[in-house]
Amino acid sequence: LAIFSFGIGIGYIACNAILRGRVTARFVPAAAFGIAAASVLLWMFSDRPPTPPGACLMGLGAFLRSPANWPIPLCLLLIAFCGGLYIVPLYAVIQSQAPEGCVARIIACANISDSIFMTASAVGASLLISWGWSIAQIFILMGPLTAVAGFMISLHLNGSGCRIEG
Repeated sequence: LAIFSFGIGIGYIACNAILRGRVTARFVPAAAFGIAAASVLLWMFSDRPPTPPGACLMGLGAFLRSPANWPIPLCLLLIAFCGGLYIVPLYAVIQSQAPEGCVARIIACANISDSIFMTASAVGASLLISWGWSIAQIFILMGPLTAVAGFMISLHLNGSGCRIEG
């Protein structure tokens, strides 16, 4: 969680530096593709045989002492970084383009929608795990799905006449 929180914060800061105060969703699809790529990398680095029943699990210190494990937190950091690049412009666009007096309601609706999809993905992941999928396999599923979402966002931003710059 610490790595993820740090990555999101760095993504926020990078987003501000890249956009220099402009309100645009231009980089949102690229951020989605970054999340997708990092998810596939996370799958590659974490696809290992399952821990045998009754085996002792490794602590954080032992995990980090092994250089073979370092790509895993780096992938999590990259997912979070791209998540910061993804979400900041979207909320800026909402705040700048929503009709006056409606911003709070639109953000509340977006938060409810986000919560529904987070819950659905948690239920979906739980089902996949109960059907024998590993966590690494879930990452390889989520990577391409995120790329599809990024592609759909880019189609919407580029083809709908939607204003993407303030």
